[in-house]
Amino acid sequence: MIGDPELIGLIQEYEKLKPSEGHVLRWHIEQTREDFDRTNFCGGETTVLHSDFASWNLLYKGKDLAGILDFDATHLNYRVADFANSWRGNQDEVIDGYEQVQRLSDLDWALLVPVYRAWLFIGVKQVIKTMLVENGTPPNLEWQIRHLLRREGLAGRLAVAYPGRKSRS
Repeated sequence: MIGDPELIGLIQEYEKLKPSEGHVLRWHIEQTREDFDRTNFCGGETTVLHSDFASWNLLYKGKDLAGILDFDATHLNYRVADFANSWRGNQDEVIDGYEQVQRLSDLDWALLVPVYRAWLFIGVKQVIKTMLVENGTPPNLEWQIRHLLRREGLAGRLAVAYPGRKSRS
């Protein structure tokens, strides 16, 4: 998805209509692609993942975990893909919890930010495509942009700083 030429082209078209927001999207998709390209996947193991591991899919009896719901998106992937979305770029306690059970590998750490960002681009292609085809009003991608720009805690230590958009004179 991150390397999808159609998605990249649509983001470039969106940037013409909404320069600041489009730049954030384009810069982050390019950075994410670069992060994936320089990652060494040798020796990385895949596992069966839940894919929507979030608080609303956890059942508790008192303080004890009693069950997990919603296995519709279960698939085989790298372990980090399951908790990167739950991390949300700012809930570092999710990562701390994983570390208490099983130490994160170098691959997990290398993939944490790019996998999280990849999750943020799900659906963006269709939203922009619909807007361009129907000549509608530009979509509100504020949620994705806000999350892409997060640099608190782990995100601040692991992610390259966003340089901002240079004004064109």
